[in-house]
Amino acid sequence: MLSKNTEQMDSTAGLQDEATFQRVKQLNSDFSCQKINDRFGSQLHARITPSGKLKGSTIEECAMTAKKLYHLSKDPIVLCLSSGADSQALLQSFLLAKVPFRAAIMQFKNGFNEHDIRLAKQQCLELNIPHSIVDIDIIRFFESGTFIEYGKKYQCQSPQLASHLWLFDQVDGTPVASGNFYLPTMKDNHLFWFGMPGDLHGCLFRYFLENDRPGEPWFFQNRSEVLRSFLSLPVLKSFSQRAESSFIDEYSIRCLAYQNAGFDIIPQEAKQTGFEVLRKHYDHQLGTKDGKGFDAIFRRPLEKLNPFVKNYTQIVPENILPSTGQPIRFKSLYKKFQDFI
Repeated sequence: MLSKNTEQMDSTAGLQDEATFQRVKQLNSDFSCQKINDRFGSQLHARITPSGKLKGSTIEECAMTAKKLYHLSKDPIVLCLSSGADSQALLQSFLLAKVPFRAAIMQFKNGFNEHDIRLAKQQCLELNIPHSIVDIDIIRFFESGTFIEYGKKYQCQSPQLASHLWLFDQVDGTPVASGNFYLPTMKDNHLFWFGMPGDLHGCLFRYFLENDRPGEPWFFQNRSEVLRSFLSLPVLKSFSQRAESSFIDEYSIRCLAYQNAGFDIIPQEAKQTGFEVLRKHYDHQLGTKDGKGFDAIFRRPLEKLNPFVKNYTQIVPENILPSTGQPIRFKSLYKKFQDFI
């Protein structure tokens, strides 16, 4: 993503999908993506076919990615960190690469996300990593309407991702966020590959395209070799070929995959980002339950402003998921994942 030179998209692609298309172009011929209109309506169609010869183990391929980004960037690399498994692996990739970098950690006022950043702050101190704590009054961010401005400018549909876009604005240098590797997740008795090019996370790529700014919001999908290496891990191959499953602990699978890849990941007792506390805050204020108050006043306006893609089709390589000889069609798939993002 670090290259600022991007081709103009065909106008029929639509702004909603431009970032996805541009991302695909950055990853050369290993991915294809197109927007088509058929009897099911407007549809985003994505295919992954990772290729290329691996030069090292999974963790070594990630370190190569870190070196690549460092050498491409004219400005200092700044890792946007939390204590999550993806951020831990991102940090270890750059440490293994032995290239200079700094870190930025977003801290919510009133300690709302302390659980999510405690380990990141501790590791930066213990390893003498130059870092800055970026304070945000997260309640004011939403109640002042700042989040809506990010929604308008970058077609962002997620309150959480809107705060990530704000963080990018505070970073002086080249921001690098972890994203995740292609991760299989069961939903409605179907295998959904979370992390494939999709409209919800397109706002992260649109940010850098719109601002003509170098950055990498999805580190673990920067090189096809990294994707292929992760998909070749026994834990992911075995998991993705389990056609019948009603429940999957996605976080445990993610941590196990990173550990199998050679990363020293410390799983968190609870996968929390701080938004869980924020949602409870508004439940208390509004007399609602399960974050419905927060969703009503902050999430729904973003979704109304930027409607989701009507249909989404995913195709993955047969050697990864044998049952995908035919496209897997999901109707309003990203809508179903809105409460997790």
